[in-house]
Formats: sequence, C-alpha cells, structure tokens
Amino acid sequence: MPNPFVGPRPFGQDDIIYGRDLEISELRYMLSAKRIVVLHSPSGAGKSSLVQAKNGLITKLGNTERFDVWGSTRVNLTPDAGLNVANRFIWSAIVGLEKTYPGKRIAVLERPSESFANTTLHEYVTSRPATANPLLIFDQFEEILRLDPGNTPLKHAFFEQLGQLLAEPNIWALFIVREDCLAALRPFLRQVPTHFQNRFRLDFLRREDQAREAIDKPLEVEGRRFSDVPDAEGNPPLDWLLKNLATTKVDGKDEVGETIEPLQLQVVCQNLWSKLGKDLKIAITKDDIGDPSDA
Repeated sequence: MPNPFVGPRPFGQDDIIYGRDLEISELRYMLSAKRIVVLHSPSGAGKSSLVQAKNGLITKLGNTERFDVWGSTRVNLTPDAGLNVANRFIWSAIVGLEKTYPGKRIAVLERPSESFANTTLHEYVTSRPATANPLLIFDQFEEILRLDPGNTPLKHAFFEQLGQLLAEPNIWALFIVREDCLAALRPFLRQVPTHFQNRFRLDFLRREDQAREAIDKPLEVEGRRFSDVPDAEGNPPLDWLLKNLATTKVDGKDEVGETIEPLQLQVVCQNLWSKLGKDLKIAITKDDIGDPSDA
C-alpha cells in the first residue's frame, strides 16, 4: 500500500489534507470578500499544502463560477544566461503563471522564457483569456526579499507593476508568506492596494482534534487504526504519540503544548508507516511507534 503521509514536502494536487477544513473555508470566504489576501504562518505550518492539496483552497475555489484560478507562481526563477530580462522577478512570476495556462499558445511554445523577457505583469494578465475573475497565487513570496538582496530598485519596480495590476478591480491575488518575513516587506507595500492589510494567519495543528484527525484519517482510509489498549500511564498509543509530538523543552523541562507542527507530524507518521512495512495487522501499538524523535 502507498504511504498515506507525504513526509517533508508540501501536499500536492493528488494528496488529501486532513484537519484543515475550517481554515480552508475561512480563507476562501476572506479571499472572496477582500480580493487581496496574505496567507502567513510560522515555517512548517503547511501554507502551501492548504492551498495546493486535492481538497484544498484551489479546488474549493475552482468549484465556483466566480474565479478563474491560475494556479501558483513564484518569483525565484533565474533567467538563462544570455537572456536579457527587464526584471527577473516579473519574468519569473509570468513564466510560472504561463505554466498553468491550459491552452496552447503557438507563439510561445518553443521558447516561452524569451517571449516574456520584457512583458509587464499588467500586459500579461490582461491579455490572457479568463473565464471569470483571474486569481493569482504567489507562493513563497518571501523569496523576493532573499534574492538579489542589494537590488532594492529592482524590487520596487516589481511592486510598482504589481500595484498597477492589482488596481484592476477584477484581479484577485493571494500571497503566501512566512510570517517572520512580513515586517521586511513593509517598505514595498505602499505601492500595492490594501498595503497587504488583509491577512489570514495559519497556526500549527491543534493537538486534540486537528492533529488527531491528520494522523487517524489517512490510516483509516488504508484500513488501519491505532490500538485502544493504554500503556502503564493510561495513554492509548495515539494519545501517547500526540503528547510526544506536542512536547518541547522549556528551561530544561518537558512541556506539553496545545499544538503540533504539521511538518513534524508528517515526517514521524511517514516513518511509522514505513516501519510497519508489509505487516498487515490492523491495530498499531506503542511498540510499533517506537521513539518519534528517531524519524
């Protein structure tokens, strides 16, 4: 049987995400109401997964007639040697968006990168056919801060074009940003409508319900479950695992928190599934789990 846990990577379009129904619904309504939204969280909380998963935001929005979801793009691409682009960030965003284009544009099939070397964001988006309001998704948007760190004018030029594009009332956008980078974006935000004031924060998984579902549901789909037999301290295996994942060191002492990092959960559970191998027994015990810190 395939491993139902994705491990240390974002969920893709073929992966079902569990424990996040409320956040997906709330983000969907906020985006519908506010048009320009920033999705931010601590690193490892699963921002991209929330958007990209099979049952995630893109799928939920794609099931309506209001939006033409163009998929996600990033500003991290580096132009090929010898390709003279006006702005590497604009070029990267356009090339990423073009990869999500479902049609066949003969003029750009052979050398799509060169076709957009001097295209502005406004020119590209407004010239591309759309069945409804275009929704642009900028993933890992904090990359604009890290790349070309000394070239501030180039970044201001990008945000100026971004502001011109988002001044169009029928253009919608979602920016996915690591929250520790939000403050560093502030010098550029006066060029963008709303100044990125519409923000949705994604937290880690709540231990008692969201994290439990994220572990239990994939196993249930594959016909497995955790044993109900408690250990000497009265903790059934799943409760013990959740408590272990939520435990951190504070002043040298173990402290059990209320949340669990999704990335850590996926790595530990992927490792657990791999250890089970071809063992067809249904109920998973504490001995099967072992030490989660070994994952």
